[in-house]
Amino acid sequence: MNDKKLKLSAIAEVGLSENNNQFNGLNNLIFLEAAGSALALNNFGVVAGYAEVATRWKDGTLTCLRNLGGSHGRAMAINNAGDVAGYAQLHGNMASHATVWREDSSIDLGTLGGNFSAALAINDIGQVAGYAYLPGDAVNHATVWDGTRTIDLGTLGGSYSYATGINNSGLVTGVAYTPGDQASHATMWNGNEAIDLGTLGGNASQALAINDYGQIAGVSHLANDAQHATLWHKTGAIDLGALSGNFSTALAINNANQIVGYSTTAAGASRATLWLTGKLIDLNTLMSPQDINAGWVLQKATGINDNGQIVGTARNTKSGRREAFLLSANIAPESAGLSRLLSGIARLYFIPRRLKSVNTDRDS
Repeated sequence: MNDKKLKLSAIAEVGLSENNNQFNGLNNLIFLEAAGSALALNNFGVVAGYAEVATRWKDGTLTCLRNLGGSHGRAMAINNAGDVAGYAQLHGNMASHATVWREDSSIDLGTLGGNFSAALAINDIGQVAGYAYLPGDAVNHATVWDGTRTIDLGTLGGSYSYATGINNSGLVTGVAYTPGDQASHATMWNGNEAIDLGTLGGNASQALAINDYGQIAGVSHLANDAQHATLWHKTGAIDLGALSGNFSTALAINNANQIVGYSTTAAGASRATLWLTGKLIDLNTLMSPQDINAGWVLQKATGINDNGQIVGTARNTKSGRREAFLLSANIAPESAGLSRLLSGIARLYFIPRRLKSVNTDRDS
């Protein structure tokens, strides 16, 4: 595919000021089972993640999803039909393939000729986006599986690319390398071409999520090499800022342009964050004194659905225990203002752990 610089009109037709919602607090903080990771959720509150194996959490019940014959798997995304996308190891654990779990079936999506692939996003139509290795396993390309085909999306002229998001119009986001592999840039594939979304002045950027309006969330390097959460919008790339540290990343965006991710403090500690109509909110500042005194810290928010439910990873500083969490963000009309923030999180539930935790770059 050919590459070209961003066409702003292709990104979104919904302005920031048109999302007339405001954050009104948190309630129902639930720590999910298994000390694993919750990476995504759908509009029905069903959560996908992993703890040694791919998992689905629904109505208080954790289900371990069937692998492809190997030992490990991870669920990375879930759509509103309940289909889960991720990857799983094959027999012998020498290869892993992009996988869709639909009802009780594990579907091997295959590769582009190599031994490895992974599904990182799935839309409500069932189209899956991720990456796959080419023969020889030296190079991976952004890939879409549409139910009948495995489609190589190509790059921005370099060797590598991967897809991280796909919306219900089939627009795909991710990262691709430029000629000579000199830089990696946030990229959108629109079915005809790969579009370079650019950066905030640095050498690298990543597009990590896209909503149905074409608004794209991710991270970009600045000219001073700081890394800030970024929104690619019809007006271009918008720096979402950070807490007192120099690092933040936006990991998910819903159709109300509510964005979640994480940012670091001056001491380098990771804090789960919410960006809403230009405001950066540390979700820990809204926890109840009881939860704070118990040692809980919300480190990363990895997913948000259209109802304002948020999933992510928390850590207890006293015990070292790590848990996935699910909470609800109360959204009020913008006229209500941030002054109506609730005093904290209403209820806290602990569910016994049974599986070991697993580290990934996304929730380490």
